[in-house]
Amino acid sequence: MALKLELSKGMKLDLTKEDNKSLELISVGVNWGKIKRVKTTTKREGGFFGLGGKLVESEEVVGLEDVDLDLSAIMFDKNGKHLSTVYYGRTYELGIKHSGDDRGGDDEDDGKDNETIFIELSKTQPSVSKIVFVLVSFQGHRFGALPYAGINLY
Repeated sequence: MALKLELSKGMKLDLTKEDNKSLELISVGVNWGKIKRVKTTTKREGGFFGLGGKLVESEEVVGLEDVDLDLSAIMFDKNGKHLSTVYYGRTYELGIKHSGDDRGGDDEDDGKDNETIFIELSKTQPSVSKIVFVLVSFQGHRFGALPYAGINLY
């Protein structure tokens, strides 16, 4: 059974298992959509010979704008020292693999991740004690402008 958590910016999630079994594999994926460009048209409906009636607005999608989000995994040791970063430009580190860069997003929400980072914890550097995942907009798009975006932890 899947558990859905609503996380917010800066929130921490402790993945320590309570049954003394070690967590071995983690995948973090990101799914997002292109920004829809709309044309708004206003016309008058009703009335008599153009007088009275009411103004009605309608919107039409006239195009889609690519959105380049980038998912990164940043590794730190127990003292907070940066060890390495895996991202679209450096897709592999011991036990960690990035799926590659998606520079556009989805036209429609297909439910599939656009970028994913796969982690095999037993194969990461022994000195790694913390992994921080960061999602940034390469082109500076505001996340609120996206039709949808989600980070999935498997």
